[in-house]
Amino acid sequence: MWSLPAILFLQSFLSFSSLSIPGVNVTPTVNSKNELPGISYDCKALLDIINKISMSLQVKDKAILYLKNIEKKVEEIKRYQSGENTECFYYSMKQSILEIQNTARALYELTEPYHAILSNTLRRLILECIASFERELNKKLEMPVAEREVLKMKTKRLHAEQSYITRQGELQKKLIEHLVKLKQLLMEAGKPSPCCYISYAWPTEENKKEEYWIQPFLSILYDHLTAAGVRVIMDIRDNKPGNSIYKFMGQYHDGNYIILVGTESLLQKHYNITSHVVQTELNIIYDRFEQDQKQYGYSRTYPLLISGTLATSFPEIYSRYRTVRDARETGYLLMLRRMLDWIYEQQIIKVGAEYKNLWRVFDKSCPGLSKQADSQQIEQELRIGYHLQRLDCLKQDLKFQTVQVQEQAKHSPAVTAEMIGALIQSQGSSPQLLYNEYGQQFQRPSITPDFIERQKLWKHIIAYFDQSNQQVLTLSLYGLGGMGKTELAKYYYLCPPRPYALRAWFNAEDKALLYSQYVDLARANGIEFERAMPIQKQARQIKNWLETQKDCLLVYDKVPNAKQLEGLLPKQGKHHILITSRNEVDWPIHQKLDVDIMEEDEAIALVNRIAGPQDSEIKLKELVKTLGYLPLALAQAGAYMAEKQTTIGDYLIVYRKYQSLIMNDGTLARNPTHEPLWGTFNMDFKTLKADCPSALRTLKQVSWLDASVVPELLLKTMLKDTKDKSRDLIWDEVKRHIGHYSLIHIHTERHQLIMHQLLQDILRSTQGKLERRKILKKIVVSIKSIYPERAKTIEDVAMVRLLLPHIETVLSHLKNFFNECERANLNLEFNLGDAYETIGNYIKAKENFYDDLLIKQKKYKDYRIKAKESVNMGNHPDIATALGRLGRICNYLGEYQEALRYLEQAFEMNKIVYPDNHPAVASSLRSVGKVYRSLKKYDEALTSLHQAFDMFKQIFKDENHRDIAVTVESIGDVYKDSKQYEKALNCYQDALTIYQKLYPDKADHPDIQKIKGNIAKLEEEKQKGPS
Repeated sequence: MWSLPAILFLQSFLSFSSLSIPGVNVTPTVNSKNELPGISYDCKALLDIINKISMSLQVKDKAILYLKNIEKKVEEIKRYQSGENTECFYYSMKQSILEIQNTARALYELTEPYHAILSNTLRRLILECIASFERELNKKLEMPVAEREVLKMKTKRLHAEQSYITRQGELQKKLIEHLVKLKQLLMEAGKPSPCCYISYAWPTEENKKEEYWIQPFLSILYDHLTAAGVRVIMDIRDNKPGNSIYKFMGQYHDGNYIILVGTESLLQKHYNITSHVVQTELNIIYDRFEQDQKQYGYSRTYPLLISGTLATSFPEIYSRYRTVRDARETGYLLMLRRMLDWIYEQQIIKVGAEYKNLWRVFDKSCPGLSKQADSQQIEQELRIGYHLQRLDCLKQDLKFQTVQVQEQAKHSPAVTAEMIGALIQSQGSSPQLLYNEYGQQFQRPSITPDFIERQKLWKHIIAYFDQSNQQVLTLSLYGLGGMGKTELAKYYYLCPPRPYALRAWFNAEDKALLYSQYVDLARANGIEFERAMPIQKQARQIKNWLETQKDCLLVYDKVPNAKQLEGLLPKQGKHHILITSRNEVDWPIHQKLDVDIMEEDEAIALVNRIAGPQDSEIKLKELVKTLGYLPLALAQAGAYMAEKQTTIGDYLIVYRKYQSLIMNDGTLARNPTHEPLWGTFNMDFKTLKADCPSALRTLKQVSWLDASVVPELLLKTMLKDTKDKSRDLIWDEVKRHIGHYSLIHIHTERHQLIMHQLLQDILRSTQGKLERRKILKKIVVSIKSIYPERAKTIEDVAMVRLLLPHIETVLSHLKNFFNECERANLNLEFNLGDAYETIGNYIKAKENFYDDLLIKQKKYKDYRIKAKESVNMGNHPDIATALGRLGRICNYLGEYQEALRYLEQAFEMNKIVYPDNHPAVASSLRSVGKVYRSLKKYDEALTSLHQAFDMFKQIFKDENHRDIAVTVESIGDVYKDSKQYEKALNCYQDALTIYQKLYPDKADHPDIQKIKGNIAKLEEEKQKGPS
């Protein structure tokens, strides 16, 4: 057995610099058959998936043929495996694996247009069935068996040495004393300890037997580095129970040292699509390399190989750009010293001699031995099982258990979180905050900071969703406006009492907007649809996708009626669906919960939270009773008292004064339940009018917008600069005054506002007809001033999404107060059509462009009648523009003949109302060419497009004009469709050159990205050749 000095100098005596190791018997016992794992290929299961994809018989036959070819290759591999000299066929097996992978890719490309989700499932199942086999085959190809056995012995020696050092009390004591002396020498007064993260991969299932020692080994290293003064951070030692492992890894960005431990499990998880933790970790560390080079001039990442080889344990990038240290070439103690040399490099420069002397004294205290440890002694040390004992101790720790669930669980994120939650609850803590960290979130809402948890309602929701007899549970929260339905739903979303793999929030007031949110959810999950697919069909596909998911919370807010959700709610899967609605009658009695007035204690708590603690409980009870226990009225009262620093008694006097005025005004009659709100709001309005008239005007403007998120910019543009104050200063003052009375919710970071719908109703009812018309005109002008025009960027599209519900709502109000000619002048139907086109809802876009055309035709017809003369015989630029946009949308919808009719009318009209060679004439001619392309009439398409191109060239002397680029690109599209690839490529290259000159600093501009995508696809088509 080893003695103390033997261990201290083990690295000197057991140098594995060659295949033969003096004094160490490592001759491997080789399995002559070199067995590889089997391949489990279930062709029948894959055929079942193909049969569920709707595609032509010809395509299906081709897909089945692909599966049969894969089956042949699997059988071929099995025949190779059955022979005596399997190693002779390794490269043939490798070729078969490559052919299976290529066939899987071809199968995916064939079926993806018909069903993206099932197509991806097919490819994944095929690749998974060969993954284990390919991994083992690559190992055998990389290194001969004899060499691998030598490497295994090196690995054993490394952790055997640490085992012996640590379990020997006297040796461990001397080592710790030595490390403490190093700490005292290297630590500088007034400066913190250097910080170092240990990053590694938990052993995979197949590597557990070989890598069982990794975590205890690193935990012991943690202790030794700590003794030397290093602040070490490692998941199983430092990640608090309940904290997300992803947030823990986020610390890697902070610039401290990182020891990246290479093992075969690390590389396997790096390439495994389900091992998000390791992939996230490696991405962060890789980004750190670039950051360190800029900041320090060197990397603060220390790649340490302790298992496997460089090729099997680290991603390829580490072998090219980093110096990987193999700890097995040095032994444990020298590895530890070199780590300290690296971490304390700057301090050692100052005290180098003394530092070396401490190590020299430590070495001399244990003179070397002549006897060397051989493989039998190494195996004997490992049989003691010290690392297994340490691993058992680690497993008892709650930190280890919670990280283990996140790292290794094969369950859904929700079930994973539930398991961790049970661990946390066993320690007497609440897991609710943990549950909020888990799963994907779509459109996370924000909740008022004054929210009061309404226990009776809250318990009812929890109890309802605790049912286990159904896979899909739906609960509808109904009640009058201002009762807190939305806030209660937000609270459940933000503070879930159980974990959900997906939480999605939908504004369900408008069906078209709901459709677009479904499409956004699809994109957030990597699901894309063809542009021509109707948005309703896209939404149904998302509904089908949701039915394949589990553990989802879907919240639909402000649903007007059950019909609004028809065809959109998943009926399969495992989901909790929460609906808020003013509509009581549409929901089954067992699926609804009445959200009514607050309980007395809840109402008092809300007032106290907003206005501060009140002295008189009697007065508080009188106040909440007077206000009818209505949440919104109570919030307004509390905000008023907080702003005016008034008592409850004084507030009630003022409130009753205004209440009597309201009750005597027959024009303001409302639901009796809302009377307390009228009193509180009216008081606030009177105060605002005196303190900040601009704030009251802004509130009135918001009352005509949609009861959803309002961009600040829209309201800010309606303000006017004064001699004393700029628009920015006035806007800040408006927000401050509005915020004082809780009249509107302001999201400062997002520059957005939200007003309650009931408050909108009240504000609108206080305005006369002339004031309403004036405000609506102002809003339309403001919308148009910020509405993005052509060539929309990603930011522009986001703005259109925000503006769309407001355009639609304002337009609905315009119809009540403006005739068709007046609306034609305001031209908001056109903007609504453009907004729907932007988000891809072409059916709604067509409806609004058609309305736009009708009111403009009526407007100019009325003008002709009044003037008693012809206005170009019914031709007008506005009508031509409306015809052109309507034709373009029909083209998108595949209604080509209708599109051609509208566009030819627009072209003929433009020729009449504009002079020769006008951009509008050329543009409408180009649109006609695009429809001919859709109709596959390529000669007609090229004729129209070339005429448009010539016209644009004459109009714009500068060749770098977007209209020229778009036209050249359209010509390229026709050449591509007609298989004239060289001509198409030349056109695309010409268009790209113009775009790059137009946007020299915007490489990510949509025009540039689109044309590059076309070029890439064209190159692929050329390589495939004629089909």
